[in-house]
Amino acid sequence: MCMISIYKDANPTALHLSKPPLRYEIVCGEEQGDEYINLACPDSTKIRVFWAIFGRTDSWTCRGKYPDERCGNRIQDTNLVKDICEGAQSCQIHASTNVFGDPCEHVDKFLQVSYRCV
Repeated sequence: MCMISIYKDANPTALHLSKPPLRYEIVCGEEQGDEYINLACPDSTKIRVFWAIFGRTDSWTCRGKYPDERCGNRIQDTNLVKDICEGAQSCQIHASTNVFGDPCEHVDKFLQVSYRCV
């Protein structure tokens, strides 16, 4: 169950609801064998995807061939992950070029997803 915290700020007429924390999942792509990312939320909550990218955005995650290369399509990948997972309690995504296409040939890629349970 997601908990909602209520707090007041310096303005006594303002009341705020804190949001559930963002969750981040990263999995190495098919070149390194991990391949699947699992998103999951507690009972009575659902996945809300904020962003996703399949490719290479840094040189240290899933180090492999050509780690200094940068590639990926955040808008396309976010929409694809939303189509698969948005509104579900859990889902599994294959981090592969078969699902996302190949944003940079011959480069080891990884899938990153940011989501919240609502």
